[in-house]
Amino acid sequence: MNRKKQIEAYLEMAERHVIEAEIHLAHQRQIVAELEQHGRGHSQTAKVAREILRSFEIAQKANIAHRDSLRAALNATEDGNQISANPRPVPVLQRPHSDF
Repeated sequence: MNRKKQIEAYLEMAERHVIEAEIHLAHQRQIVAELEQHGRGHSQTAKVAREILRSFEIAQKANIAHRDSLRAALNATEDGNQISANPRPVPVLQRPHSDF
């Protein structure tokens, strides 16, 4: 697979990740809103729901940055310029290994 096709494939995957993350974000925002609506905005459940939402928002910013770097790399290949972006997927969040 040539470099341009490789970047296009990664970009397609990155675009899909951004779209799927928006769906997850909307669902998590709905959960937080419903907890607040039902008077449970100060509960532990609401606190965790907001923490999850913040994590999703951070991950989405990374998703968008990665997608944008792939777009720039693709544009560079189309313009005949040197590719400066890394077209390989980059892990967004590293989770520590758990003993459970």
